[in-house]
Amino acid sequence: MNRASRGSTVAVAAVIAVLMSGCAPQVITPPAETVTATPMENRDVVPSPPTDPKPESVWPLTGLSADGVSAEDLSRIAIAVKIDDNIHARPQQGLEFADIVFEEYLGRKGATRLMAVFHSAWPDTVGSTRSLRPMDPNIFGSFWGPIAFSGAASGPLRDARALDQVLFAEDLRNCPKGFPLRSDKVRPYKTYVRLTEIAACSVGTNVQPASQQFDFAYPADQGTAVLDGTPVNAISVEFTNYAHPNWKWDEASGLWQRYEFTKPHMTQGGVQITATNIVILRVVVTWKYRDDPESIMVVDHGTGYVAAGGRYAEIRWSKADRRDTFHLFTLEGEPVYLAPGNTWVELLPQSGTGEVQYLRFDDYVITTSK
Repeated sequence: MNRASRGSTVAVAAVIAVLMSGCAPQVITPPAETVTATPMENRDVVPSPPTDPKPESVWPLTGLSADGVSAEDLSRIAIAVKIDDNIHARPQQGLEFADIVFEEYLGRKGATRLMAVFHSAWPDTVGSTRSLRPMDPNIFGSFWGPIAFSGAASGPLRDARALDQVLFAEDLRNCPKGFPLRSDKVRPYKTYVRLTEIAACSVGTNVQPASQQFDFAYPADQGTAVLDGTPVNAISVEFTNYAHPNWKWDEASGLWQRYEFTKPHMTQGGVQITATNIVILRVVVTWKYRDDPESIMVVDHGTGYVAAGGRYAEIRWSKADRRDTFHLFTLEGEPVYLAPGNTWVELLPQSGTGEVQYLRFDDYVITTSK
């Protein structure tokens, strides 16, 4: 596989081979003739080894350089915040700082819900925040961090607690300083989250430092979509008539720009949402609780797509259990490599919704059955 600096797998194998060869006995035979060394001044200059494009230290959730970052910051927890994407909830605050965002289907009459994961940057306040949903513990289990939300129905809350998921919510009143209220907003859009307070409330729970979730390519142009993908300028993900996000490739910035229908998706800071990578995972939707759909996240094999660098490629994915990471593979079974940067994961239903979802790559349209 002709890829540049994709992790340390090849290097580790080479070291093991050298060490194993060093254990074997060697027979040294003296040369049959005398060899005169070439004078130093006449030798060719040995070229320097190529510079490894991977930084010495990287943020685990983005793969971006963390050179100069303290060990304390690198080892902090990842925090997930449930954020509404309803038209009344936009523009959101702090969403542009998320390392990874998962977009969830909530039903045919609703907008989508976002699970925004923060690690490399902790804005002071994020929101507005909304309720926990059935699939959230399975989405976030591999991050080993807390989920912050405003409230939850009794069924999903009971299930999440049974899974030993660390939860903080306004309704639970277990981290009161972590949920400031905006006086200029109305219910249910006035509850926000203060990340430093959630981190403080997590001390003593079973949270763990954030770890890598995806594989990254170094340099970025060696990523799977860039090397093997099809050029695309626009990606449209139609969850429902009320939730129709679009992504447009911006060559100048090298990023995907997000739109809600035809309008740029802006934050309260006046920044348009962008992504380095878009991962689209096709999911089966079930209805354990009425009016509370669940996207099934633990699967042996699933289908999907990855987009980066103005190109997209079809992939396969799996997740063995809720504590397992998402494993992305090419159609040939090789690991998928993303470009270093932030990632949006679109959890697009492929069945179980009772309606048709649409996925478009420019003029190429993919539909799903009910």
